[in-house]
Amino acid sequence: SEREMAKLRARNEALDAKVLKLKTDLHDREEKAKVHADTLAELRVAREDLA
Repeated sequence: SEREMAKLRARNEALDAKVLKLKTDLHDREEKAKVHADTLAELRVAREDLA
């Protein structure tokens, strides 16, 4: 029925929005992990220079 189709469309839009948010969150976490790894690498080099 038309009503069911409208409900399904709305649910689909909500799920699309959720997927987009999760993709954005994942990208942010990956960026933070990269920055963290780069910082650790710099700290290791600095520690070796001080030793």
